[in-house]
Amino acid sequence: MLQEHDNLPPQIGGRRISREDAKSEAGIRSWQALLNADRVAMYKDEVSDWLGGILSEAITAKDLFDKIADGVRLLRLAHQIQPEKIAKCNQPSSAVAQWQARDNVARFLTWARALGVHSSLLFESDDLVTHKREKQVLNGLMELSRVQTAFAPPQMVLLERSLRDLTRRPTTGSSDSLLTTTTATT
Repeated sequence: MLQEHDNLPPQIGGRRISREDAKSEAGIRSWQALLNADRVAMYKDEVSDWLGGILSEAITAKDLFDKIADGVRLLRLAHQIQPEKIAKCNQPSSAVAQWQARDNVARFLTWARALGVHSSLLFESDDLVTHKREKQVLNGLMELSRVQTAFAPPQMVLLERSLRDLTRRPTTGSSDSLLTTTTATT
């Protein structure tokens, strides 16, 4: 039975994609690019809200990378999560700003690895300082938000956890609950 929504062109992020594009290799790549852009935008919103909340500072998705590129706010975040681990931070001066920024970010990354964020999920200092590979930086910060326990993670992480818990919960009358009942009575 054909439903009314079957005749509508598919959408990604409010943008319509033609059925012809949906069937071609180039069209599929276009969809993937749109999905990726939407995911990056969502992560920027989540990370900027989370980081701004912890640091008690207004950080928007638009200025996120400008505000964290020198590593100062990342080290402040690390200090908020584990005050005993991060003592000082280099305030970049104009003469050696990029070097100090790289040093700050490298110290943050070392701390994040020690906290438990896997190296493959983190980024390189250069990725942040020069604003390359934004997606990798966002993925690393989202993983940090999952690993740390000092503050509530972003809403997206809470949603992920809720969904994971729902899929792990045994259903009533499942074979697992029957096995438990049988074992308990014998």
